[in-house]
Amino acid sequence: MLRRVTILIIASVVVLAAGMAYYTMPKSGFPNTKVIVDHPEIREALDEKRPLMIYFSSIGCPTCLMQDRVISAVYPNYESRVKFVYILLSNSTERIFQDWSVIKVPTLIFADREGNIISRFDGRYLDEASLRSELERIK
Repeated sequence: MLRRVTILIIASVVVLAAGMAYYTMPKSGFPNTKVIVDHPEIREALDEKRPLMIYFSSIGCPTCLMQDRVISAVYPNYESRVKFVYILLSNSTERIFQDWSVIKVPTLIFADREGNIISRFDGRYLDEASLRSELERIK
């Protein structure tokens, strides 16, 4: 009996860990998927043929505060080449969050100058090296 319970607990932990690993993995852009042009800054970036980083955040999110610091650190090196769009969850931006299927924050989406989504990170913190790597991919 004790052995069955132990096996059941171990199996549950493995399934839970696998699920968490799957949902926190970076997701590549889907082929031929274009950026949703529902925000003035997004439209501006695409009109100017600039690569784009869209950052979805919310107040009170500790991981978002850490991500804010990393983005602030790299911003001066990329601001002339990449358009940074910051979308904070509020009543006025709720629709944008829904349109982009953002259910976890921080969410970072990277798109090339043609508006093709290259990568997406849902509910995941990117350290400075990882963020720079993604920005280099789209610039």
